[in-house]
Amino acid sequence: MTNTIRVAIGQFNELSHERLTFAQQIGASGVLLNTPVLPGDQRWETHDLQWLRRRCDHYGLRLEALENVPNSFFDRAMLGLDGRDEQIANYQATIRNMGEAGIPILGYHWMPNGVWRTPNVKGRGGAIATAFDMAQIESAPLVWGTRKHPLLGRGSVHASTITGGIELSSYPDRCVIGLIGDGSANFSIAGLWTAAQYRIPAVFVILNNGTYGALRWFAEVLQVQNVPGLDVPGIDFCALAQGYGVRAVQANTPGRLREALMEALTDPGPVLIEVPTRSS
Repeated sequence: MTNTIRVAIGQFNELSHERLTFAQQIGASGVLLNTPVLPGDQRWETHDLQWLRRRCDHYGLRLEALENVPNSFFDRAMLGLDGRDEQIANYQATIRNMGEAGIPILGYHWMPNGVWRTPNVKGRGGAIATAFDMAQIESAPLVWGTRKHPLLGRGSVHASTITGGIELSSYPDRCVIGLIGDGSANFSIAGLWTAAQYRIPAVFVILNNGTYGALRWFAEVLQVQNVPGLDVPGIDFCALAQGYGVRAVQANTPGRLREALMEALTDPGPVLIEVPTRSS
């Protein structure tokens, strides 16, 4: 297997002649679009997505990924409001349409408040820079009382990803390593079954410290005390993986982790490596 690194430019939302020409000039091979400007107030259609890919093709560039859809595509789903099921269905349709258009990756998040930033500031040489000032956040009012809808586990989106052909099986000669916390892994653990069924050459490295670290951090930021359900001890991820048909090993030392990774990279199918860690 030949491993290569492709360089792309991104974080803009329109494929202007100037940006695409600049990509050519610096020797980039691809483009990443962040929340691209496209028709549609509920989902993206195949023909519009194909137009994006063909425009990149025209400049000899590869459309590597789309990062995020407009929040209006799934705001009701994130907040558990009426209309959430329709938004989830439309989101799945968008993923399928991306697969038909030949765009391999969709980045997404479930943060109803978007990226946490405070107003821009002037940086070096007077350049405008994004900023985050915790003091401003602490003095801002909190909106409380919404609940997460139980259907929002990433499994529903993951299943549609397979259907849309945007999964790793689209690139059988590429091995991808996923570094995943034990809490996050529980959101879409059934993806192991898909990896086994399609013989996807992926390596899942599970860092197991028996807790939802990200949720614990959110609780601290929001100053919520005694949040229940953040500890998830005693999960045997090797046994779970084997039950789904994925080869699994545990790596208790740095040396064993190195050996396990080298072995996994030569495996034609999926491998899970469980790494016990300590909670900080």
